[in-house]
Amino acid sequence: MGNTFLSFQSNLNIPTPNDYIIGAGDKLFIDIYGQSENYYQVEVSPDGYAILENVGPVNLNGLTLKDAKTRLISRLNKIYLGINQNLTFVNISVGIPRALRVNIVGEVNLPGTYNFSAFNTMYNAIYIAGGITENATLREIKLYRNNKLINTVDVYKFLTEGDGTSNIRLENNDLIVVGPYTNRVIIEGEVKKIPSKDNKNKKYKIPHMGWNEIDFSTNSKIFDGIENDSEFYFVHSYQCVPKDQEIISGTTNYSNKIVASIEKNNLFAVQFHPEKSANLGLNIYKNFINLIN
Repeated sequence: MGNTFLSFQSNLNIPTPNDYIIGAGDKLFIDIYGQSENYYQVEVSPDGYAILENVGPVNLNGLTLKDAKTRLISRLNKIYLGINQNLTFVNISVGIPRALRVNIVGEVNLPGTYNFSAFNTMYNAIYIAGGITENATLREIKLYRNNKLINTVDVYKFLTEGDGTSNIRLENNDLIVVGPYTNRVIIEGEVKKIPSKDNKNKKYKIPHMGWNEIDFSTNSKIFDGIENDSEFYFVHSYQCVPKDQEIISGTTNYSNKIVASIEKNNLFAVQFHPEKSANLGLNIYKNFINLIN
C-alpha cells in the first residue's frame, strides 16, 4: 500500500467538473456550432483574462467552470445572435489545465516539490509522491494554503464510508503534510496454512468451509452475550497465530486447534465471517458498535 496508495493515480481523461476553478494558465476550448460556427483555443492570462477575437478580454479568474461558461456566453451572444434563439450552441471546456507546484512532506516515500495538472487532488498528489510510508497516519493528512490549514483528510472515512469530500483539488504552492501515526496496535506472529491432516492422519478438506463451534478462552467484550461453543461460519485456508497467546479470545477445531479470534486493547479480529453467521454474527456487530459508542 505504501508504494501505490490504493489506486489514486491521476486520471485526466475526464470531463472538466463544473466546480473547477479557472485560473491563469488554463487553456480553454470553446466550440461554437449550429447556425454559426467557430472555434477558439485561448489561454487565461496571468491577469485572469481570456482574450477572444472579435469579443475582447473576458475576466474569468477565480470563477468556477459553470460561472465562466455563463460569463463567456453572455459576451458571445452579442456576436452570435443564434445563441439566444437556440440556433447556435456553445461548448466550453478546459482542454489543458494549468500546471501547479505543490510541496509534499512527511511520511511519503518521495517527499519533495512536484509540478502537475490543476485537476489533481490530495490523493493524486500523495500517489505521485510514491505513496505513504508504513509509519504514516491515514487519519490526519493536512493541507496548508497561504500558510493556513484549510483541510484535514481522514482516508479511513473514505475507505469505510465512501466519503471523498475532503479530497479537494489543489492550488499552486499548496503544502501537504503527512505526519506519523500516533497510535497503532501491532500483532506479532505468523500466518500459517491449516494442516490437511490431524494427529491421527485423518484428512481434512482445505479450504475449511462451514460451521464450527468456537471455544471462548477469555471473557471477550466482542462475544458478550454469546454462549460458549456457539457455531460460526468459516471460509479460510490460513490462520493467524499470534506470538502472544494471551490475546487469543477464541479457538475452533478443524484438523487442529485453530485461532478463531484475537483481542488486544481496542483491536478485535475474527477468522470467521460474522456477516454469514446469522443472528450470532449480528450480535458481534452490535457488541462492536456498543464498544465504539
